[in-house]
Amino acid sequence: MVADTAVPEIARQRRADVDEKHRQVAEFLDAQELDALLLRRQDSIAWFTSGGDASKGVSGEEMGAVALFITPELRSVLATNDESARFFEEEIAYLGFQLKERRWYEGLDGLIQDICRGRRVGTDWPTNGCRLIYSDLLQLRRRLNTLEQRRYAALGADLAHAVEATCRNTEVGDTEFEVAGQLAHRMLRRGIAPVRVYVAADDRSAEFRLAVPRGNRVTERAQVAAVGRRFGLYAFACRTVCFGAVDEGFVQRYQAAAMVEATFVYQSSLNKPVDQIYQVAKRIYEKMGFPNEWVLARQGYALGYGVEEYNLSPDSPVLLMPGMAVGWSPSVGDARTGDTVLVGPKSYSLITKPEHWPTLAVTVAGNLVELPDLLRRAAT
Repeated sequence: MVADTAVPEIARQRRADVDEKHRQVAEFLDAQELDALLLRRQDSIAWFTSGGDASKGVSGEEMGAVALFITPELRSVLATNDESARFFEEEIAYLGFQLKERRWYEGLDGLIQDICRGRRVGTDWPTNGCRLIYSDLLQLRRRLNTLEQRRYAALGADLAHAVEATCRNTEVGDTEFEVAGQLAHRMLRRGIAPVRVYVAADDRSAEFRLAVPRGNRVTERAQVAAVGRRFGLYAFACRTVCFGAVDEGFVQRYQAAAMVEATFVYQSSLNKPVDQIYQVAKRIYEKMGFPNEWVLARQGYALGYGVEEYNLSPDSPVLLMPGMAVGWSPSVGDARTGDTVLVGPKSYSLITKPEHWPTLAVTVAGNLVELPDLLRRAAT
């Protein structure tokens, strides 16, 4: 047994987090009349292990490289021998897990069937003999705890830094691929997995609201955005850099999008359901002269341990409560803004707030909301 004094402080914090989540799962199993919980999705595993990475690199695969089997009394990792050592030593050391292992060529299906046989098991992934309860599990993780909120604040700051540094170092003539490569590099240097990277040069953002990078070259401006993951948590940020004289029409469209984002951000702190927030945002779109823009592209991301943690559609009854995260990203034509908000009690925290970047002060219902403005650079 490892001496208590040898356990790193971060492991103590994570152990306390995992113990609390185990307690919640035990109550959940009792309420669902289940004997055990099988977690196979990497987002579920990240949540229960307090940020453990069960992904296969930076890929977007939903299934984890390992699985977790949880009863009210025990928590176990199910893994093949080519995955077990790294996951056990680097992701869940000191966290109180048992290991159940198979050889790499046997796979996990047989082990899962053996351990689930004769038990009432709920799962987050379609598995023979188990009850699929993923949507119910999402309720357990919707509101982030104190440790998760601290991690979110750090993630947001680092993601904003990566996006902004990329814009500051982008040059006229760079391709969208080159800009995306810079951004992914900066994210990975800070331990952030680049889950989604969007880059649109010049007017391409008018054709495609969420443009993945291609070979187009930057001549007038670049819209750069990313969804990044660290400790299993997801954040979003979007910035735009302009070169030389900026078209006044584009400036007006950007300011209109910023006004809508400021409305979304402020309304998120008022303990309102999503559909009511949309009603206010739609009125701002109309007031700014762009009544149909909200129909043309998604307005944001329901963040947390995924990018679709809850229903963020215009008719969603979901109540935004303290501890929830949301990434708002409205657009008007070729102009888009976007940041991640952590909802607090009667307040909000813009966790991707601009660092060394121009800001735009927007007043919403008498309250000042400070958002990133356009970065203007000389044409070279």
